[in-house]
Amino acid sequence: MKRHVPAPLGALKLKEAALLSMNKRTAQSAFFNLRVLIGLVIALTGVILALQGFRTFAVPAASITQAQQSYTTTNSIDPRVRLVDTTGGKLEYAGASISIPENALKKATTIRIDRMAENGLPPLDPGMINVTAGGGGYRFLPHGTNFGKEVTIQIPLDGTAFTDSESGSTSGVRTYFWDEKYRQWIPLKRVHGHD
Repeated sequence: MKRHVPAPLGALKLKEAALLSMNKRTAQSAFFNLRVLIGLVIALTGVILALQGFRTFAVPAASITQAQQSYTTTNSIDPRVRLVDTTGGKLEYAGASISIPENALKKATTIRIDRMAENGLPPLDPGMINVTAGGGGYRFLPHGTNFGKEVTIQIPLDGTAFTDSESGSTSGVRTYFWDEKYRQWIPLKRVHGHD
């Protein structure tokens, strides 16, 4: 029968030394190295911050449009646009104009005039002739704006397009707007012409 004899003290120290050596090698490996871990944390933090920065600068198209609208309302660089408040005002663009009297608007509103090409207009009703100077038309924005008082809109006319070209009278000329709900041309009230 074999008897278990305790190992001599030197043998125990050798085993402990082997275990300590193994633990030291594990601690020196790339994963457990404290310097490598700190470097990884710093690198990941940099990547996260960079991605958040890209998200900040990657603005959706709606936000760009909103930013452009706020830019045009606060700056008078664009001649088609004017911020009109309750004191009224006038906007002129490409020969057309809109005059808004005092208290016609309940709050400050960005008014805009766009020039439209002939092919951008809905079809004219039978018997209608477009006598707008240069053809086409104008779009006054924003859609759905309600005025508390009558506003005055002036549109330049092409004198050579009148039916009664001998007299040059504008008495038969009317200004219309396209009613999108009813899909038809509606005449505006005529205040005065250049008769």
